[in-house]
Amino acid sequence: MPNRLKIRFQYFLGVLFTIPIAPLLYYQGKQIRKTIPDLPEATGMRGKVIVPNTNNFQLLLLGESTMAGVGVATNKEGFAGSLAKALAHQYQQTVSWTVYAKSGYNAKRVETDLLPQIQETSANLIVIGLGANDTFELNTPFTWRKNVISLLQSIRSQFPHTPIAFTNMPPVKEFTAFPKALQLTLGNLSLLLQKELTILVNETPNVYFDDRKLAIEEWILKNDPTATPADLFSDGVHPSKRSYGLWAIEFSGFICEQIKEL
Repeated sequence: MPNRLKIRFQYFLGVLFTIPIAPLLYYQGKQIRKTIPDLPEATGMRGKVIVPNTNNFQLLLLGESTMAGVGVATNKEGFAGSLAKALAHQYQQTVSWTVYAKSGYNAKRVETDLLPQIQETSANLIVIGLGANDTFELNTPFTWRKNVISLLQSIRSQFPHTPIAFTNMPPVKEFTAFPKALQLTLGNLSLLLQKELTILVNETPNVYFDDRKLAIEEWILKNDPTATPADLFSDGVHPSKRSYGLWAIEFSGFICEQIKEL
């Protein structure tokens, strides 16, 4: 179990080690912005996976670019559609899904800009995908915790009893578009945000977090030994269609382990 005092110590220690290489990291960040293609969000914010003669299951997905399907053409091919398909199979229910996500959004902006857009008045499951932009913006674990708490409180005001599940944190240390220094520095910060979220979720009823590492090499070994890490990224940062599908299957298994009935 992560410890908040240890997280704070690790954070400040990381800041001290980062200061001498800050100019290098700044330069590398600017270069990456020039070289990574500006991929659009996927089209199709709603969909349905039909299982005949079953009740309808309402799935809402909130978050940043991965929830918005950046890297594929349509959300049916992205995480939303892939997860709906996997859950429909696992629970043997028709699953209707709606995406409320935006590329570049952090936890705070999801609360302030996206929650007011939600049209549904009820839902069976809310899935949240965040962490990359809070990492890229160098938000501290304390800021991250405060903003996630506020986000959860706002969701609870609209959906008091709906289970909420956070997806895995993005595998920043394995982003093929990043040089090693950025992979290490941002990856370590992402890990601290993950630990903070683990503590928070364990203190919060009816909220879940799949804190398993998104292990790219393991996915390749299990599913396609001929693939390379680059095959699982659309642009070196965002998932490809293949990895969205693999990720959704693994996450649906986590949901079914944690929540027997929805």
